[in-house]
Amino acid sequence: MVEEDQRQVSIRRILCNESLLRSLILFGILFTALILQRWDNLLLPLFPVLLFAEAVFFRAVHVGQELNFSGLPVTVVPLGLGKQIADRVEFAAFLVLVTLLIQGYDSIARPQLIADLSPYFLELLLATYLLGHYWVLSGVPNAIMKGHTEEKKSDFTAQEELMLKISSYSSICYLILFGIGTIFNLLSFYAATPAILVNVPGSTLPNGTPVAVSGALFLVLLAPWVITIVGMRILFTRLPPPRIPRRIIESTFL
Repeated sequence: MVEEDQRQVSIRRILCNESLLRSLILFGILFTALILQRWDNLLLPLFPVLLFAEAVFFRAVHVGQELNFSGLPVTVVPLGLGKQIADRVEFAAFLVLVTLLIQGYDSIARPQLIADLSPYFLELLLATYLLGHYWVLSGVPNAIMKGHTEEKKSDFTAQEELMLKISSYSSICYLILFGIGTIFNLLSFYAATPAILVNVPGSTLPNGTPVAVSGALFLVLLAPWVITIVGMRILFTRLPPPRIPRRIIESTFL
């Protein structure tokens, strides 16, 4: 009974966390502004939603860690200190959202330039989206390493090598994805490959045209999730969770 009450209190504290609520409200306002632009196709608005959901996950994990600390030192879940990861992914999600907002307003103001400017907006969208996922795998090892600074020096070499491999491999994968997205973006712009026609807010206006989006965009949309899940699984199965003193944990919470 006591454990159930403590669990309910923990859930309420996670849901009422100031940082989490502030992010949800701000994202909700910006996304509402995006929807009010009348996007007929939700393929492109799906990018910031997925990225922001990932940021909310890390934010909730970060707050949840705080509720489980009862001793000195404490054992932390393998996600490490998730605040920095959540902040970075959230920042990338807002960049993607702002990019779409600018694209939407620009298509309304200058519908005749939709076809000419769409490759630039798509490139910026791909770059910011992949950057957010890259920060997950680069931030998790750094967060865990921060906790392991209190461990034995003999543990550092194996941990550092594992983190370096994960960071390097993920960087290569994301660069490859960005290259694939860029190539197909250019091919679809020059009508050299089949593409999906996506209406932006200004597409229905006089002189407006749909945006040609390559099917490879779906690959770029889903592949980073696979890379992130696989990379984190490898990291957590091969690296034990650190024990971080409370003074370090408390200094990282808002």
